[in-house]
Amino acid sequence: MDKSSVKKTTRGRPKDPAKRQAILDAAGRLFLENAAADISMDQIARAAKVSKITIYRHFSDKSELLQSMIEKKLDENLSQDLYARLRGENVFEDLVQVAQGFTNVIYSDDGINMFRTVL
Repeated sequence: MDKSSVKKTTRGRPKDPAKRQAILDAAGRLFLENAAADISMDQIARAAKVSKITIYRHFSDKSELLQSMIEKKLDENLSQDLYARLRGENVFEDLVQVAQGFTNVIYSDDGINMFRTVL
């Protein structure tokens, strides 16, 4: 049998999306209040009411968790219909709309706190 055709399976229970959400929410609160370097995975686990092992089932390390939290915050703060409003008729106007959307996120309280966290 060809090794490339062998499907890799994961062991154990399937990942719980509610726990992933709880981890992201807890990490978001903690990371936005403190520098990411000052927050431990144990603190995140306690705040999310999950075990540290559960965190590592969803995220390989704190860096991946921070990246996922930032992506989640961007998704929450960017207008859901921002890209749907783009018509493609005037590229400049479309780019201005996208830039305004990102600017709103960057200068929001969460955006400023995310910037501090990453620094």
